[in-house]
Amino acid sequence: MLQKILFPLGGNEKFDGIKSFFASMVSKRRFALHGLGVVDIEGIEDSLSGAPPGAIGMAEEAAKKVLTNEKERLRDFVGSLEKHLDKKKVDYTWKVTEGSPRDEILKRIIGSDLLVLHSESVFSYAKEKESASFFPDVISRSQIPVLYLFGEKPHGDVIGVASDFGKDANHAVYSFLHLGIFSKSKIIFSHVSTEEGPEKRFAPYQDYFKLHGFENVVEVNLKGEKDSAFRRFVETEKIGMLILGKMGESKLKDYLFGTLTNALIDKPACSLFIHD
Repeated sequence: MLQKILFPLGGNEKFDGIKSFFASMVSKRRFALHGLGVVDIEGIEDSLSGAPPGAIGMAEEAAKKVLTNEKERLRDFVGSLEKHLDKKKVDYTWKVTEGSPRDEILKRIIGSDLLVLHSESVFSYAKEKESASFFPDVISRSQIPVLYLFGEKPHGDVIGVASDFGKDANHAVYSFLHLGIFSKSKIIFSHVSTEEGPEKRFAPYQDYFKLHGFENVVEVNLKGEKDSAFRRFVETEKIGMLILGKMGESKLKDYLFGTLTNALIDKPACSLFIHD
């Protein structure tokens, strides 16, 4: 059952959508949400590097000033999230630390049940957009489930399951159910395969979801190339969140052609719940 969420914040996220998303979780118990701000030390130093010998002292003073300002900015932002949360459902704590955003996030997931990342977050100093490798790298290295929020108003009203009925998909489904969240959502299993009879394997999953309180659980069979098929599925069924594993049916295929997960992280179509 969900007890603690780690939510790193870059200081540029919009709170209205975040507020409604956490309110829609419908957890069966109160949960702890820990906001984490990370001052990007390397980014600050890099932005002020290259000063001529006579100006090194001035550059160092400038770096200290920028560091102080960044700490204050993140403290104000991360701390202010509490005002936007339902205190009856959420116990909010927060901290601002210094270092590599990637390393600090991965180091602090220990003891949490869920890592929440927002696609709009920018952790690198003085950048308008986070690097393309940042989120895939953090997600691939996370040892706990990751909820990757997308859009100004992410939601979980209709949840899709990108299921190949393989091991990683199973783990993602079981991890999601273990958290006990979004139990009022409609669940749509989706499957792209050339094999016959996937519906025969769907019944146990349907029963398992219903056992955990999900009343509306259906299946949709998709055709075509996986990435485009799932994007059509998200648009057609108005999917707010997609559950999927980190790997697909074949590690060799994933190595050669890339994973569906990485494609959806790179160009999100909806929020993603990912675990392996």
